[in-house]
Amino acid sequence: DYADFDRPLRWGGIELERVFLEYQVTEWLAVQVGQYLTPYGIWNIDHGTPTIIPVRRPFVIGEGLFPERQTGLEAHGALHTGETSFGYHATVSNGRGPIDSYRDLDDNTALGGRLFLKHTSVGTLTLGASAFYGTFTDRDKAYGPKPGVQPAQLELNDPITVQLRELSLGGDLRWEWEELIVQGEIVANQRAFIDPYRRVDTTGPVPDSVRLGGYALLGYRTPWLGIMPYTMADYYNFSGSALFPPAVSSIFGINFRPEANIVFKLQYQYSQMGTVSSLEYLRGTLHQADAQAAWAF
Repeated sequence: DYADFDRPLRWGGIELERVFLEYQVTEWLAVQVGQYLTPYGIWNIDHGTPTIIPVRRPFVIGEGLFPERQTGLEAHGALHTGETSFGYHATVSNGRGPIDSYRDLDDNTALGGRLFLKHTSVGTLTLGASAFYGTFTDRDKAYGPKPGVQPAQLELNDPITVQLRELSLGGDLRWEWEELIVQGEIVANQRAFIDPYRRVDTTGPVPDSVRLGGYALLGYRTPWLGIMPYTMADYYNFSGSALFPPAVSSIFGINFRPEANIVFKLQYQYSQMGTVSSLEYLRGTLHQADAQAAWAF
């Protein structure tokens, strides 16, 4: 996708965001089965183009430190006391994998969840914490002789090629007061390969790593034609890779919403890659201007 840092994008098909059945037991317990959006943070749940404020999601969210969606079971609910609500999400799924939407390649169950508190005495303040733990497995197809059979016969097997365990943690805050909005998230992901199934790329065996990132956004929708000026700070650290030093971005923009389902956006982004301790050829700056028109129907 040339409009999203060249991240992979599937063309010529339909990508299902979510498809599930849900049974509501009480206000504090509902159960879903199927494919659902991973309940973490702010952006992954409320991410439709007309509803989000900037042109694109923060870099750390786009990197997928949590899986964007999962296939399995989810339980969720909330308890309400006056102006305060306490809620939870708990997930059991196939985890993350190359075809996790319809097949589990390792029979290892992934676990996750989110806890949140919402208070409405002065605007709406929401605090949340999320976690995910699972095993990623990729397999290949290979033909080989069936052992102990004469004459020789070929059989198909699917040996493991890559396997790792990952732990993702996140925290988020969102405050809405009249037309003012303040929100931010911090997300971390730890990946540990399981030998001998460590991934190998052009530089050799890929090391275990910890990735960390976050963002903070401030916006105010004025009474004039639904115009919202906004600013956002974005941070990402690839940690384990010396080829990708930390990056910091400052974003300034205008969000114009003449109707509830129509929005126009214009923004400028300045990014600084690397620090004074980074190798000179890995340091640099990026200036980027973006515009977007979105219509929900």
